[in-house]
Amino acid sequence: MLCTEVRRTAIHRPPPTMEATGLRHLMDLFIQPSILDVRDEEQFREGHLPGAIHAPDGNTKGLMEKIMRAKQVVLVCDTGKLSSTVARMLGVCGFPEVTYLQGGLAAWKAIEAPLMETTRRGEERRVIEGGAPDGPGPIGRLLGRLTPPVLYAGLAGAAMLLGSLALLINR
Repeated sequence: MLCTEVRRTAIHRPPPTMEATGLRHLMDLFIQPSILDVRDEEQFREGHLPGAIHAPDGNTKGLMEKIMRAKQVVLVCDTGKLSSTVARMLGVCGFPEVTYLQGGLAAWKAIEAPLMETTRRGEERRVIEGGAPDGPGPIGRLLGRLTPPVLYAGLAGAAMLLGSLALLINR
């Protein structure tokens, strides 16, 4: 019996998606996929996901280089439409594993996940409701994700290490 089903090409196959809650969960577990923001620079500076890299869709060569260096890539835009189109085209070009954030930044904001902004000096800081910067720096964010038992164990381990070093130095 012959198969009469039409085979869909990569251009017709929808690119893989990732929901905002799934991406947030990965980031909370310190599993950081390469997040590439395909919007223009001004939009990126005003608000982007923590750890996102600016990779505008107009700079095809730069975008391809960033994708080739990454293991897991998630594309982001405002609503998910642009990143979906870029992910689809990358699938046609031989990168079918590139995913996009379903719903884009709108979905990210809907789950009240943090946004970062880039200052004119190139520093990143958290954006709170109303657009005002707030929040801890990178070390404060890292410590904020740790549970108290893990934090206490880490501090106890560091104290023991420093005590051992002090004993070795005083010999």
